[in-house]
Amino acid sequence: MFFHPPPDLLLIPLPANAPPIDPQNCHVLIKTVGNDYANRLIIPAILEILKASTANFAIEKVIQERPKLKDEIVKGLKGRLAPYWINAHDLALTNFSFSPEFARAVELKQVEEQNVAKAEFIRQQQIKKGEGELAFAEGQAKANLLLQNSLKASPELLQMKGLDKWDGHLPVVTGGSIPFIDVKSLTGKP
Repeated sequence: MFFHPPPDLLLIPLPANAPPIDPQNCHVLIKTVGNDYANRLIIPAILEILKASTANFAIEKVIQERPKLKDEIVKGLKGRLAPYWINAHDLALTNFSFSPEFARAVELKQVEEQNVAKAEFIRQQQIKKGEGELAFAEGQAKANLLLQNSLKASPELLQMKGLDKWDGHLPVVTGGSIPFIDVKSLTGKP
């Protein structure tokens, strides 16, 4: 027999045989409850304790924490059935199955968790990329500053570089009042 809870709860087979009854008081049980004690007491107790116990566990953890869940259910059944001289001493939790709706919800949750992890990975990559670009820019800035300082210290070097690239033709148009080549400094004449 299967317990059929709402779609978000798992389906768990229930034991077909009833727990043993105290032989000293079985007549009291039959007299007060009747021959249908399994359907009137045991099955409702199992369903109620099962619902109450599984509610204490995250549904995806039920299989992982089966021994703990089993102990909680057996303890609850003992407390619930003992006043009727029914001895619940053990329970087998087997063949867990989930409703299709729940299985789909778990799958969607896992996909969403993977998407979040992927987004976090991409974010971390972007941070690393940004840090790399910043380090490169800082390196370029330092190199530019060193070059600028060396050119300030030796303006002749800049003129020499200009001469190295000069093709021998004077420019037709120049901008500003500073000539391309400072002829006065090269000839030493004002």
